[in-house]
Amino acid sequence: MDVWVGTWESQTQVMTTPYSEAASMTSEMTCTWSPHHGFILCDHLMNGPTGISNSCLCTLRRDCQTYKFFGVNKDDSPREVPMQVKGNVWSFGTEVQNQDKTIMFLTNDEFLSDKVMHFRTEFSEDNGRNWKELNQGQLTKIG
Repeated sequence: MDVWVGTWESQTQVMTTPYSEAASMTSEMTCTWSPHHGFILCDHLMNGPTGISNSCLCTLRRDCQTYKFFGVNKDDSPREVPMQVKGNVWSFGTEVQNQDKTIMFLTNDEFLSDKVMHFRTEFSEDNGRNWKELNQGQLTKIG
């Protein structure tokens, strides 16, 4: 989990989809260990088309070889999402109910080194049979 600790800058390209409009976004995220090393806390500030917003406070916790993402956005309810770690790829998915169908979202974070991470988020409207790109980008550790 130490790979997350530090300050990161990101460049994100958002695609035009039924759930997003095309945009370029930047962000800064600072991640630190909690005082007793039980969690990694990340403060994430995003700069997009609507300005700067405090996106979330995120924690990663390892319990019995499992990882979880806990997100708290200022305008949403807290959420807990299990994460899978396979080598240098961290993956997590969520499901959202949209009218009469369930939309699945999957994000893969691939660490190319301890200072560079590529990410890609996709969505599926047919229970995972077909996936379409929602966004992709890169984080670079600057501190």
